[in-house]
Amino acid sequence: MKNNFNLITSISKIKKKILENFISDNIFLRADQDYSYNHLYKFLSILENRLCKKKFDAIIVVCDKSFNTYSSHIFSFLSAKPWIPVSENISRNDLIEIIKHFSYPIILHNDFKKYNFISKYKNLNLANLSLKNTVNTFEININEKGPKAIFFTSGSSGKPKGVKLSLQNIIVNIDNIGEILKLNKNDNFADFHEVSFVISIPILIFCFTNGKTLTPGKFSDILNFESFIKENKVNILITVPTLYKTLIKTMKKKCNIKYLITCGEPIEKNLIIDIKKNFYYNKLLNFYGSTEVSPWILYCDLEKILKENFFQDSYAPAGKPMKHVKLDFNKKTNTLLVNGPQVFESYLGKNFLKNKKKDGYFLYDTGDIFEISKKYYFCKGRIDHQFKRFGYRLNILNLEFNYKRILKTKILYVVYLEKKSKVFCITQDKIELKEKSKLLKSLPKYKHPDLFLELNRFSSTTSGKISRTDLKKICEETFQ
Repeated sequence: MKNNFNLITSISKIKKKILENFISDNIFLRADQDYSYNHLYKFLSILENRLCKKKFDAIIVVCDKSFNTYSSHIFSFLSAKPWIPVSENISRNDLIEIIKHFSYPIILHNDFKKYNFISKYKNLNLANLSLKNTVNTFEININEKGPKAIFFTSGSSGKPKGVKLSLQNIIVNIDNIGEILKLNKNDNFADFHEVSFVISIPILIFCFTNGKTLTPGKFSDILNFESFIKENKVNILITVPTLYKTLIKTMKKKCNIKYLITCGEPIEKNLIIDIKKNFYYNKLLNFYGSTEVSPWILYCDLEKILKENFFQDSYAPAGKPMKHVKLDFNKKTNTLLVNGPQVFESYLGKNFLKNKKKDGYFLYDTGDIFEISKKYYFCKGRIDHQFKRFGYRLNILNLEFNYKRILKTKILYVVYLEKKSKVFCITQDKIELKEKSKLLKSLPKYKHPDLFLELNRFSSTTSGKISRTDLKKICEETFQ
């Protein structure tokens, strides 16, 4: 693959745009009040003044929805030190595990009293900072080498797993998004997610580097979404399918929003139809990726997919490759391999790529099983969502599709407990006995669920996705 991405040129363009924004009156953030890019520049100057004499090797920012905290994320991104965003809901033990990775980190927080032990470490309470009497001294000091950001995800061990992203990873991604979206000067992003979720790159970092406006949303804004987008002039929503389902349930009338973008989970035909019924929009797009590729490598136009009725097991394709991305398959597992400038070298403290390189770039195995049809890539589920039963290989997404089709319900999840060799069918709707019998008669025995569970609500992860880990725990508890 030809190396046609120029990092230095891209950094130069971004720096020029940022400097232009800093002297403008454009709105950066709509929170408790409107904050301009000039406000942001002043706050970055305060942070630089407070931190310039402190010795630290990483900046840990505890997330919330305040101007001070959002500005601290920007400060960290523009600094020479790695930026580590962590959830404000992080457990004490997980935060300690993250801190252990660094020799002398500094923790930036907005009056984070939940864990008093952070007083033992260098920390700065952002709530005590003021924009008054500011001396504007901030200079952009982006580090072109080494990790620019470290996002922590929960690995299979249950311990925080730090995914290292380089500046190149991030810039390639935001360049690609800019080419696809082609935004206008007044575009305004909604943000319903924590910055500790890697979706903050195409939301917060893309918004900032392109001089757009960001409007944080709370849970109450989800319940009053029509008012939220109208009052704040929001016209771009990037979120997971789970949140779209919630919005559609609570909306009283059709909403007008320019771009609707879905990511993070496979999206089904029924949800795309529901979105079309409940929104006026210019574009409805799907993006696919993972934290390790910062975060997207595939995209597709869902309106086009719906018109062509191009689905597999009711799921839309993940999409086609973005620019600079080269894809291949692991011949043993049929999982998707990614090669290109959006891939960095390792996890924190562990080389997950085993130094494999192709055409000068690292090679990353996503762990997701894929198929290609008409140049579109279809995700068929994770490798760890496949299992053998009665000698047959089964896939959780395929079982969910068949169960939904036969039971005629939209909200349904499948859990497989390997140790018990049991398949659970979990629904929100009550399934009558005759419907269960119909399901059993319609499918071969090896595809039958062993148990049916009905739940009033489904818990979500901090990124807004359905928590399959919690579903698995609930299933395990039935045997205790």
